[in-house]
Amino acid sequence: GKNVICEKPATLSAVELEEVIRVSRECGRVFTVHQNRRRDCDFLSVRQALADGMVGKPFFIETRVQGSNGIPGDWRRVRESGGGMLYDWGVHLIDQLLQLIDSPVTEIYAQIFCVKYDVDDNLKVLFRFENGVCAQMEVMTDCFQPLPRWHVLGEDGTLNIMSFQGEGSVIRGTVKEVDWSFESVVQKNYAGSTRTMRPRPSNTIETLDVPKKETDWSEFYRNYRDVLMGKAELLVKPEESLRVAKVVEKAFESSQKGIAVSCRI
Repeated sequence: GKNVICEKPATLSAVELEEVIRVSRECGRVFTVHQNRRRDCDFLSVRQALADGMVGKPFFIETRVQGSNGIPGDWRRVRESGGGMLYDWGVHLIDQLLQLIDSPVTEIYAQIFCVKYDVDDNLKVLFRFENGVCAQMEVMTDCFQPLPRWHVLGEDGTLNIMSFQGEGSVIRGTVKEVDWSFESVVQKNYAGSTRTMRPRPSNTIETLDVPKKETDWSEFYRNYRDVLMGKAELLVKPEESLRVAKVVEKAFESSQKGIAVSCRI
């Protein structure tokens, strides 16, 4: 008979989560999952940049968290307790991607490693969406030279956000196509004679700052209060958490089978 805020992952299977959602509705109670990483400033900055059309139409989104400290010696090393990086960090990154890309997931290909522990400690997952957008998610605990937190390719530009603090930039073209006849001084020091990969002339690009967004960790709880008072809708709907759970299961399936798995989630 209680209203419930659940930590993520809510359950270790989609079937269990479906039962929780069903019971909450039968009891007329409010159930949600604490997806706190929706309030991270780096994610909010990416979402705002895409909404503002800073890179044009996106076609490939990379999201990653990388460290070199391994996995803490607590429940995170116990599979039965929800351990492993796909349940720990992957759930967050998948939830963020599903918020950014408004389209069903149609294909998942995962490479999941247990390098030092009995649970997954390094992983890479590729997603294809029905609208043609692709995404790549990485969670690494044995990486000593991290890549950008976000790397987004759009038809008009590229976005990089380097860390959780949200610092980054967008570089975009100011002309639709470069003049292929141009000669660049830089080319003399460039590897190879390729024209395709040589640097663009500086007068054909511009650099923009990524919108800086601040983290407001309390918004989740204010929203839950307002929902209980009948004044708002849930920020994190149970159906959204169920989508994440289904994607996680397909990622495990893909890694176990060693193939890309078709779906519609």
